Amino acid sequence: MARLQHIDIAKGAGIILVVWGHSLIEFGHYIIYMFHMPLFFYLSGIFHKSCRLGEFCEKRVKSLLFPLLIFMAVLSLLIPFIGESYVRISPPHFGGVFGPLWFLVALFIVSIMYHVMIQFKPYNRLFLCFIISFALGYLPSLYGVDNYIYGLSAFSALVFYAIGNIIGDKYFAGRSRRLIGAVFILSVISIYAMYLISFKVFHYELTDMFDNNLPSNFILFIVSAILGISMVLSFSIMISGNNRVAMAVAFIGECSIYIFAFHMALMVTSRKYLPFNGLLFELCLILCSLILGCVLRQGFKKILPAIFK
Repeated sequence: MARLQHIDIAKGAGIILVVWGHSLIEFGHYIIYMFHMPLFFYLSGIFHKSCRLGEFCEKRVKSLLFPLLIFMAVLSLLIPFIGESYVRISPPHFGGVFGPLWFLVALFIVSIMYHVMIQFKPYNRLFLCFIISFALGYLPSLYGVDNYIYGLSAFSALVFYAIGNIIGDKYFAGRSRRLIGAVFILSVISIYAMYLISFKVFHYELTDMFDNNLPSNFILFIVSAILGISMVLSFSIMISGNNRVAMAVAFIGECSIYIFAFHMALMVTSRKYLPFNGLLFELCLILCSLILGCVLRQGFKKILPAIFK
């Protein structure tokens, strides 16, 4: 299947926001966490294809669980250098540098759950996913239910995966750049308004799907995430084309899973051993994390081409 540049750009913009959110630069964290992980579940849903359940499960094991185990094995090599406290694996969570790998676990669960419902009509399926996300993701977050093996995070993410699969980018594709630009500006204004409402008015805590820590208002959580997704998608279409910026961000998007897996390891190790801190150092860590992921992608593809295609 041919790659879609604007989707790769959206992934690239999303992973830059993920790495920024894990930096010690506090600016923008609250807004980033409102939508950055729903964005990746949404983008993953776009490429969900119908096939036999057994065949689909086999593909998901190869594309998600095999890489997960390999990434964990590589990250385990850091134990002698950064200490047990940074690399613990204690249910229900991965700890330290293993933390970002939660996404692979949750995505595996989400995609299997969604595939079981694939026989339903699209908007019936979307409604069902919305109900499941509300009942099994949002409500448990209100009562502090343990997020064992990221099951609750998967339930919370299911609605975004469904929206990505059913709606995708069809409301963006083929539109004029002027209209896309207007959507982008409106999305930016709206997501900032959601930030003011949730953080300044209602004083909600930081949204964090890793812990299934969601706002107390489910509709606000969904709307804020959709506005953020709309902002990133419209931005990706605006800058797409045969230009250096578009190609660079799209390439980062192609490497997003490797950046996901290893950026925390780079950040933790660098902060432990390098005698630097401050804004410039954190910006360097963000840049180096992106570069490391892009380099590792080439290495994994060469060493294990059957898994890392």
